[in-house]
Amino acid sequence: MTNSLKVVCKQIIIRAFVILLLVTKRKPLSKVNLNLSPEKLAPKICLLIPHPDDEVVGCFHFIERLGPTTTIDLIYVTKELSTEMATKRFRESSKATEALVINNYLQWDFPDGNLINHRVSLIQRMTELQDKYDLILCPAPNDKTADHAVLAQVAYNQISLSKLLWYRSTWLTFPLRNADFVVEGKASKKRAALRHYKTQSKLALQNVVSLSTLEARFCGFHADSVEGFRYASSELMKDDPLNVLSLKSLIRLRDWL
Repeated sequence: MTNSLKVVCKQIIIRAFVILLLVTKRKPLSKVNLNLSPEKLAPKICLLIPHPDDEVVGCFHFIERLGPTTTIDLIYVTKELSTEMATKRFRESSKATEALVINNYLQWDFPDGNLINHRVSLIQRMTELQDKYDLILCPAPNDKTADHAVLAQVAYNQISLSKLLWYRSTWLTFPLRNADFVVEGKASKKRAALRHYKTQSKLALQNVVSLSTLEARFCGFHADSVEGFRYASSELMKDDPLNVLSLKSLIRLRDWL
């Protein structure tokens, strides 16, 4: 199949699915607290980032909104084994977030893709954060991406739940309808930031914005880019997220809207 034919087929699939959504009765947006002001969450915030690009995928608008009024530190939990690749990815992240107000970029240097074998050291690092920050963000615990899952579980076990906030580090590990609050923004800004991650082009990161925009529209949001967040709780979410960046997830989106 030629590339042009693939593009045409993809457009047909998307349009057909949009029509399907239009004839689907939507659930009322009752669980999302649209009036909550994130600025009141905490004065000192830490974002635990499994890999460079997750900060933009899950928290770009969050940082954009809170950066000017709070202190936000980014901690890159893993790092590429290749010094050259690690440098490239950190440089990409710096360019992607250069328009945001970030207090400090920190690196923990755990090997990318192998966090599970460094759980003891990760636990030690995590406990050190408890008294340094008022709020700590990490991926949702049902995120099954390898390093994401380990990070989420260790954070859940080591950080006080009153200080822990979950974000959607892939496309949607939980629906916007189940978020405790959302932060809206412009899709064009997020797309521009994601274009800097050239080393991750195989992941089609732009699909994150497209899929989230579609979800947001059908949840009744006016903004074309919406990020959802949940307060940590002892009741873990069910283990069946739409945990991918691919348009293949469209077929399951109907059950989430």
